[in-house]
Amino acid sequence: MGELTAELAVKRNPELQIVGRQFNQQQFAIAAGKGSSLIEPLNQALIALQSDGTFAELVDQYLQVNASHVTPEGDAAVVENESAPTQPETTPAPAPCITSMAFVADLNYDDKNMTAPPLMAPGQDFVKNWRVLNNGTCDWAPDYALAYVSGNRIEASMGGSAVPIGRTVKPGEMVDLSASLRAPQVSGVFQGFWQMRDTLGQYFGEVVWVGIQVPDPNPPVPPPPPPTQDINPNLRADSVHIAAGQCTTIRWDVDNVSAVYFIDGGNQQGVAGHDARNVCPGGTTTYTLRVTDRNGGNYDFAHDQRERRT
Repeated sequence: MGELTAELAVKRNPELQIVGRQFNQQQFAIAAGKGSSLIEPLNQALIALQSDGTFAELVDQYLQVNASHVTPEGDAAVVENESAPTQPETTPAPAPCITSMAFVADLNYDDKNMTAPPLMAPGQDFVKNWRVLNNGTCDWAPDYALAYVSGNRIEASMGGSAVPIGRTVKPGEMVDLSASLRAPQVSGVFQGFWQMRDTLGQYFGEVVWVGIQVPDPNPPVPPPPPPTQDINPNLRADSVHIAAGQCTTIRWDVDNVSAVYFIDGGNQQGVAGHDARNVCPGGTTTYTLRVTDRNGGNYDFAHDQRERRT
């Protein structure tokens, strides 16, 4: 940025510093055609603005710097229409390299993206192996390390320590890393996240993880199914064989059930557990008593009223 802009930024943000001064010194002017009759009036107008303080007020209002710092003096204010002097060529500084890491594969104990974490006994020792790639442009130093950073539970570190690279890894190279771990003593699903760390303690690259499951040694025992009810509604009729149009009474007695229904043809009617219905069938008819037990099971009991023929 320009020097004035940089000075204003530092003034407003004291934690910043200006570096690389005089990379590109510039002067600003109003351009006019060579030999133009407007040059003299423009110069006189600029002098008038500087003389009456208007220029300084504008600098103070919009730039908040000393007006003398932006006003060239003497010959420095004169710009001739000539070719700029040739500047010595400079070699640009090389761009900084990029430090990065990419996950390649789980070499063992693949948790299938946490859909099937391997089963471990409480306190079981195991070694997790990953293959990773230096996909940046910087070398990895031998003291770079793969380190545990977080997990889904406090025990998810599984006692693991940072794993040093142990050698220089060039960009484009792959390396296999192994972490010695121990399954937690408590049951559950555990997922620990690991990431590469440089010599300054800065983490970089993709996150890898290890996921396992420790089964509960004493899983809860499901409650036994409720005992099957022995339901006998004692369905009966005062008279079983009756003449057409003759009436009789059907009775029943049942306890400890959820519901009872009396079904006469297509008509179902809720009734009490100890109840009766008077019926007058025109011919042989089947009446049904439907009983719903406390577990939701339904039981049908039928009784025939047969026509007596003479």
